[in-house]
Amino acid sequence: MLEKQDKTIDILSSVKEDTSQMLEKQDKSIGEIRDLRKDLREYMDKRLSKIERELNGIKTALKERGII
Repeated sequence: MLEKQDKTIDILSSVKEDTSQMLEKQDKSIGEIRDLRKDLREYMDKRLSKIERELNGIKTALKERGII
């Protein structure tokens, strides 16, 4: 009976360690995803700003020529 308890304790310790490692990896993954989202948001903001400036330039040119 004591041998089975010892084996159970060993198994539970192993599961605890594996779970701890998985949580560490999960935390790293979450951090990477957040960084990626931040980088993507910054890129898209810059890109959209450029598109808006270009569009405003086009509108101005069309208005100057009486097209709109």
